[in-house]
Amino acid sequence: MPIDSHSGNPLPPTVTGPEAMLQTVREAGLIPFFANPISGYSIEEKTPPGDWFTAESLGPWDWKIHCVQSGEIAYGKFLYGGEAAFATVDDYRELMNWRRSQPLYAPSATRALMEKMLR
Repeated sequence: MPIDSHSGNPLPPTVTGPEAMLQTVREAGLIPFFANPISGYSIEEKTPPGDWFTAESLGPWDWKIHCVQSGEIAYGKFLYGGEAAFATVDDYRELMNWRRSQPLYAPSATRALMEKMLR
């Protein structure tokens, strides 16, 4: 079942530009860039296919620059064993603090934390 909301806040149905992408990350707190085991919960799945790699833009590949330069979000490979994701600064700090508290980094533990945050 696709995720349509997080913490009771509806997520935008589509990402159609840099501002919509930034708003999606703000609302989600933590969201993968590419499709993942949680159906419907990624920037890739929220972006209409026609907005990828157009003559004017590379779509989310270009938009992520605007999002990161806003200073409101982090982008990196910190989920699912190196999968790219976006996080608000607060959620990124929490995720990194939790990871540092673990005796050994285990990607399955990161997945469990993400699923817990989404409940």
